Amino acid sequence: MNSKQPRRLEDFDAVGMPDTPQLRSQSTDKRLSAVMKAKRKGRDNIFSEKIQVDQPFSPKNFPKSAKTRKLLAQVLKTHYNLHALFTSLSDDLIKLTIDAMQEKKVVAGETIIEQGDSGDFFYVIESGAFEAVKDGKQVATMQEGDPKYNSFGELALLYNCPRAATVRATSAGTVWGLDRLTFRHTLASQDHEQKSNVTASLRSVPLLAELTTSQLNKIADAVQPVHFAPTERIIMKGEPGSIFYIIREGTVACTEIGDGSDRMADVRLKSGEYFGERALLTGEPRACNVHAETETTCLVLDRQGFNELLGPLQDLISMNMRFKTLRSVPLLKNLSGSETQTVAEACTKKTYKAGQYIIKQGDVGKDFFIVSDGSVRVTQTKGKAEADVATLHAGNYFGEMALIGSDRRQANVIAESSVELYTLDRDQFQKLLGPLSEIIKRESERRLSDLGGGDPGSAARAGSPLEDIGLKDLKVYGTLGTGTFGRVKLVQHLKTKKTYALKILQKAHIVAYKQQTNVMSEKNVMVQAQHPFILRLVSTMKDKDQLYMLIELCLGGELFNYLHCYPARGPNEYIPENHNRFYASCVLDAFEYLHDKDIIYRDLKPENLLIDDKGYIKVVDFGFAKKVTDRTYTLCGTPEYLAPELVLGKGHQKGVDYWALGVLIYEMAVGYSAFAGGEQAPDQMVICRNILGGKIEWPAQIQPYAECKSVIQALLKKDVAKRLGCMKGGAKDIKQHAWFKSMNWGKLRGSEIKSPWTPPITNPLDTSHFDPYDDEEEDSQPYRDDGTGWDDDF
Repeated sequence: MNSKQPRRLEDFDAVGMPDTPQLRSQSTDKRLSAVMKAKRKGRDNIFSEKIQVDQPFSPKNFPKSAKTRKLLAQVLKTHYNLHALFTSLSDDLIKLTIDAMQEKKVVAGETIIEQGDSGDFFYVIESGAFEAVKDGKQVATMQEGDPKYNSFGELALLYNCPRAATVRATSAGTVWGLDRLTFRHTLASQDHEQKSNVTASLRSVPLLAELTTSQLNKIADAVQPVHFAPTERIIMKGEPGSIFYIIREGTVACTEIGDGSDRMADVRLKSGEYFGERALLTGEPRACNVHAETETTCLVLDRQGFNELLGPLQDLISMNMRFKTLRSVPLLKNLSGSETQTVAEACTKKTYKAGQYIIKQGDVGKDFFIVSDGSVRVTQTKGKAEADVATLHAGNYFGEMALIGSDRRQANVIAESSVELYTLDRDQFQKLLGPLSEIIKRESERRLSDLGGGDPGSAARAGSPLEDIGLKDLKVYGTLGTGTFGRVKLVQHLKTKKTYALKILQKAHIVAYKQQTNVMSEKNVMVQAQHPFILRLVSTMKDKDQLYMLIELCLGGELFNYLHCYPARGPNEYIPENHNRFYASCVLDAFEYLHDKDIIYRDLKPENLLIDDKGYIKVVDFGFAKKVTDRTYTLCGTPEYLAPELVLGKGHQKGVDYWALGVLIYEMAVGYSAFAGGEQAPDQMVICRNILGGKIEWPAQIQPYAECKSVIQALLKKDVAKRLGCMKGGAKDIKQHAWFKSMNWGKLRGSEIKSPWTPPITNPLDTSHFDPYDDEEEDSQPYRDDGTGWDDDF
């Protein structure tokens, strides 16, 4: 994502309450309390500049003395707020960070940072004395050697935010500054290079050649560095094998390879090469000795860790073959990725002997087959003669028409040798997914073009679910919310009397903030995301100066208000556990759907979850949503909900959404988010320090609910490879956790479960569950077309 200005929920999918007497309820003033305002404080979205690791980046290098370098290293590694951030970095990254710091000489009275300004530099004091002044009052003094106050401006390294205080020199001195873009680009580039090298090494292993890029990326995230001294034994011949090694640095020698007449010459392996790969398949005895010849660092992965992450390797290879084959069947092309995975997992293995008929021409069949090993011969009988038609090998399929109906077989299929097949019958398919004919019809109507490339507007033109509604068809009732790019209005369709939210975006503002790509991406994600728990985009419109998005209106308000401001609950009461599970289930089901389309959301919080008139959740605000097939590096989201890999600037994937789900469940259970440090307005550096340190407190109200606590702990694993949802079962692993065992996912998706709370709504214009906004009119900002055609397909 491109850099953007700080924004609120209202910038995208906010639905507030019009400040007009006929639409307000008497409970409004109760909700607009100091408590609510305090809880909202610090919950705005944050973001850093877009990091593009595929473009060349040359880190800065400013000369400095050995004494200065030692001072800077000591401050970075012991800094009170940034300790967890810098201690997670390698020595090489610390060196690059210090290289990039630049000297600034200051004189007494000079202001280095001003309260309220946007800042992008962090400073370390080498000499001199300084004071921090907030709202005109001195709040701290700082100088070299003070273990807590020897630097300032640290939050600027994470994201662009207003300075909390003014810092000025009280004597002449020297500071060293590090800018955010250099820091985050250095971290991202190094992470990308290391992960790319590991992935390339994994791809070169024949045993892993059939794994997908996503699977290789998971392994790359899971490998751990291990150091070996010169001559140190790594593998002993004859011992059971369980660990696979990739050499990152150094050289190793493989000796005593084989036995007797099969004995082979010793082999030397260097950086980028690997050994011990068969340990991922089996614990068979090692075939040679391996020792380090030099100082050596290896990246290691054990078989148990591999199995937890992706499942047994042989099963994974077989599953990938079935999945790939199913995706190539024209009849099944409209299945989603998760549906295809379900079918692949349901296939059962069968073995046939050479010459055995698998299918006979003319028989009525209901089985579909994939060839796993061996080959089969396809023949057709004409009269008394039987003619060969084709030979099918591993990865080929036959009998697919049986999944639709009971048609007679059009050919014979005979095992040419002993053959292993995977098979699925029509009854099992329908039990899992329903009639294939209905799936084909349903998916063909809503299948949209991939977000990853091509014409960004093709989705809206071909099979789009958008309705033909124009501005002339709408009556405006008032303002629902305001944001950086315009306003959200409550509108009613003149013909149907149905109410909607109309988001009005000023083109001039979008271009000024360089948000063209993000706005178009948000619109395209919403067009593609047709799910009961995702807010629906109804129609889009535009004129010379503005873009318009007509959006589904959810009159139950934000989940945030229900959690924290519901007047029927006392100040220390929070929602019951069954409410928590219901709302979390809606979010999880929506995430599974988005992730199946390779879309990560990255903006989960109660403010972005609306409650519809049935009491069900709708996920809103897709300004940070992004299609990701590999990794992405831009920091964005809400501080309290950021995953560690986001804070650290490491590449992140779908796992950030599952971390955020854990934070959401925690907040619903105890009344504040897991890393905010309690009920008080959170300090953002404290939040980041708690996230990186993995510090979670378990207050009394959650202690009785062991399964709820267990699922939170599993989702808030700092190690992505061990986080629930990031292993072989994906979202299904979360759904199978004991805390969700009572949930009927089919009935939930069909809105057949009674929601725990149904908002009282008196009429289609009743927005009493929302906060009021002033209904001042905003003049349209004139837009001068920049000629790029960025909004042609809106």
